[in-house]
Amino acid sequence: MCGPNYFFGKKVITRTDQRYLGEHEFVDQVELVKASADPVIFEIPMEDITMEAVNQMAIGRDRLYSLSRDRAGAYGRAIVASLARKLTGSLVREIARYFQRESMTINEAIMKVEGLMEKDGVLARRIGDMGNNLVERGKKKYLITVA
Repeated sequence: MCGPNYFFGKKVITRTDQRYLGEHEFVDQVELVKASADPVIFEIPMEDITMEAVNQMAIGRDRLYSLSRDRAGAYGRAIVASLARKLTGSLVREIARYFQRESMTINEAIMKVEGLMEKDGVLARRIGDMGNNLVERGKKKYLITVA
């Protein structure tokens, strides 16, 4: 049992084993995206992300921290959560704790904002600009990944 598909007597799934990986084109696309992605996150305090959203989206700071469920506050929290998740790699649980909300609520808000960004180019650009502003002030942290 030694050969190209065996390693110390155990079967090793190779790139050509299409039962698991799909078509070659798909595998090539996945490898291209994986190679092009720069595994970087930034050290940006939640307070900075919150203030950027408050300033750019004209949402009152008190509304973001309010325990009420009004739309403006929920929308602002969703934007902050989306930025925090994308830029800092914060866990949904940490973001939820910051806003004193349930993790599921924050997760649904993040998904809703991402869906809105796909449909609304202006919103996507505004949130992208907020992210760029935060990245300029943030400190890079490289992720160590094993491929």
